[in-house]
Amino acid sequence: MQKKLLDTKHECYSGYLCAKYNALYEGGQTFRANIKEFLTKNLLEDNYTYERRKNEANYESHVNTLVNQFASQLFSSPFVVRTEPENADQFYSDFKEDVDLNGEDLLTLAHKMFVGSLIKGCSWALAEMPDDGNLPPENLLEQNERGLGRAWLKIIKPEDVFDYETDEFGQLKWIITHSIEKRRDNPRLERKIITETWKLYDQEEVETFQISYEQNKKPTPETDIPSL
Repeated sequence: MQKKLLDTKHECYSGYLCAKYNALYEGGQTFRANIKEFLTKNLLEDNYTYERRKNEANYESHVNTLVNQFASQLFSSPFVVRTEPENADQFYSDFKEDVDLNGEDLLTLAHKMFVGSLIKGCSWALAEMPDDGNLPPENLLEQNERGLGRAWLKIIKPEDVFDYETDEFGQLKWIITHSIEKRRDNPRLERKIITETWKLYDQEEVETFQISYEQNKKPTPETDIPSL
């Protein structure tokens, strides 16, 4: 698929605003890294004066205080999982205590999503299942032994959700997410290889598109991104 199609943004996409709102929330180095978005250069201002004005500017995040106060009040009580019957599948208890397979509980993840929605206007979470390697289990016992029924959740940043479509009932038909990283797997090499990944989720399957390139050799909008 061509890069320009994968990069197409939904009409509600607001990655630029998400970055600004996040800088206002976090303050500190995050705000300073985006300070030119808040302190614009005057038409008659020389570069030296502008740089000095940016360096001397200070910002105190009251947004952080307000958002955290709302979140702490809402999540002041722990989640309680009740099932009927009481001896329901052990999965639900395990899921509550370790929702991301990395030790984070459901309350903490919900807290992060709520904070994110207050800052950026919405939150996204992806429910994933283990890959069965194209060998579906023959029964429930085999599924449990192979760990194929252990779902987990992962938060997706709103700015990483490029495009989506819904049906007449508001249910998602498909969604395209994007991620970019600059890894340095070999410490003897420079950190200059950029990897971009797009994932297309529909109601049946997930298709991954990925390309790696040197930072000074970016692909064009017409570049065909291979499917993995």
